[in-house]
Amino acid sequence: MSLVSNLNALISILVFIFASTFALFLYFRTGRHELVDDDILFDGAIVGAIGALIGGRLTDFLLRPDFYGFSVSKLFFFNVYYGFDWYGAIFGAVVAIYILLKKKQVNFWFVSDIISAPVVFAAILVSVGNFFLFGGYLPLIYVSVLTVVFWVLKRLAKIKRHDGFFFSLTLILFSLLEISLFPFKEAKYRIFGQIEYTLALPVLVLTIGLVLFYTYSGRKIKADIQNLAGLFLLGLFKLRRILTSSAEANLVARSILLSPLHLSKFTVNLVKLLGTEIGTSFFELLQVFGFKK
Repeated sequence: MSLVSNLNALISILVFIFASTFALFLYFRTGRHELVDDDILFDGAIVGAIGALIGGRLTDFLLRPDFYGFSVSKLFFFNVYYGFDWYGAIFGAVVAIYILLKKKQVNFWFVSDIISAPVVFAAILVSVGNFFLFGGYLPLIYVSVLTVVFWVLKRLAKIKRHDGFFFSLTLILFSLLEISLFPFKEAKYRIFGQIEYTLALPVLVLTIGLVLFYTYSGRKIKADIQNLAGLFLLGLFKLRRILTSSAEANLVARSILLSPLHLSKFTVNLVKLLGTEIGTSFFELLQVFGFKK
């Protein structure tokens, strides 16, 4: 049993290296396409990897005092006291790359958008590896949903967005996936013995993603609140007309009766659109890896 566990651990490491290699390939290819200097891309990859290793280990150390006992020796002897936190790794990589790019006077949010899709693609490959190694339905769910996320990121890349859009969108979509799968996962541990880790961290990431998405979208809170208030008042007036006017009530009833027909038409058009988009994105993905039509 020990031999099988060691073999699975070794294969997992090899799958991670394989996925990271493909992610780096996509990262450099996209960065060059966006005219980012090779030195910046290379330094960002190295510094990000170092930041991820430090952040992942340090976060696990801080969140599990019952295991480490805040012993510095246990922090450094990771071969005996194993532990690594992927959320902490992401945070450490982001902080390290941010410091590097700020020093080089490069827009961090622009580069973070370039990193987003390659990281998602690496997560897809790791999920595929987990399915063949450990089985179960959760890896298949991850593969399916992350593939859709990757496709969405590549399709939206055709449209000009504000800097930080793809980075924050990736955080939001990934955290929503984690939160939705929380009931089907085994409890990992409680942070400081109080908060369930597998729920607290995705909620935190979702909050950060939403704040970043809203902050860098250029929207104004006052204007958005006024728009929401206006929509609410219009809805109340519409409801009042329905309750007091037979003509309005007939229109609503007619809409309800015809809703299955409208829904079927919408579904057919959506399937056609998705088929076209999937075909287009598939050929674009082949082009990303150097294949031509």
